[in-house]
Formats: sequence, C-alpha cells, structure tokens
Amino acid sequence: MGKSFDISNSKEYLEHLLDPSFTELGKEPTSSRLAIVAAITCWHLHDWVWAEHKTRLRATLGFHSKEDFVGYLVANCPAFEAIQGIANGSKHFRSEQREAARAGRVAAHTSEAIAKEAATHRKHAQARDAWNPATQPTWLTDQVFSEKIQPALAQASASAIAKRIAVSRWYAGRIREGYRPHPRHWLALAGLVGIER
Repeated sequence: MGKSFDISNSKEYLEHLLDPSFTELGKEPTSSRLAIVAAITCWHLHDWVWAEHKTRLRATLGFHSKEDFVGYLVANCPAFEAIQGIANGSKHFRSEQREAARAGRVAAHTSEAIAKEAATHRKHAQARDAWNPATQPTWLTDQVFSEKIQPALAQASASAIAKRIAVSRWYAGRIREGYRPHPRHWLALAGLVGIER
C-alpha cells in the first residue's frame, strides 16, 4: 500500500497515530477536541487494515467488500458504530436541535468509552514493554504455540480466555478463532488448555 508521510502500514498507523491519540485523551478525558481526534483516528484504522490485509480477510472471513468488513467490526464492537458516527459527523453541520443534542449525548458517552479504552491500551502497552522474553520457558516456542496451544484454544470459551489473561471477550474470541496473542500470554493460555510441556 502507499505511504502517508512516514507511515506505510496499519501497524505504524496504530503506533504513530492511534496510540498517541488515546494516550493524550486519557490525560484529558473531558476534552472534546481530543475525543473527536481519537475517534477519527480510530475510525480510519479500518481503511489501513483493509487496504493492507484485504486478500487475507476475504480468504479467512469471507468478506467481499470493505463494507462487509465494517459490518463485522460494528457487530463485534458496538462502540465502533459510535466512533463512525463521530468521525463522519465531524465533517457535517446539522442545524436540527434534536439531532445535535443526540450527537452530543453520543459524543459524551463515547468520550468516556474512548478514555477507558485509552487506559486499557496504555496498560497493555506497558505490559508489552515490561515483558522480558528471557522469562518464557524454553519449551514454549512458536511451534508449540502454533501446533498444540492454538488448536486447543478453539475449544475453550471466550470468557475463560478473557478471564485467564485479562482481556476483553471480543479479543478472546479472536484468539479462539486463530489470532496469535502477544507471547507474554502464551504461558497462561497453555495452562488454560492443560499444556505444561
């Protein structure tokens, strides 16, 4: 995909734009400006992900278009629809008082949700940075995770995974479907499915 300034992929977009937006909002959770910037930045991440991974998304999840992808995101993360509304609403002026009041209520609610999400992002980022690969047991390799742990996780419930590694049920559901979590979670997940060696 093309470059946008010094950003060339969705991972860089997440690290250089989205994470800092959430961090700033977390420091000033009542700022409408920061909430709107974070919402717009969050919304457009799906454009980057689709452009970069659409072939794989079509093959693994059966999406035919970006609209299918957006529908999936909204269905699995209801806050994403509110994010969409704020991102799109920020481009248009509406004079109707009732519509403006509704948008204001959504923005206020979503501002709190975004601030909470920002705190979660910071917590996980700190955990990733603090994790030392040298503490991982030598037997717990990429191959062991891929061939033994990952297949067994498909039989575990999303709530059990979420509780074991302190993540959302949505994220836990992705792990059940084959998403590979950060290696710091592997030992706990191995224990969940009864794999010790």
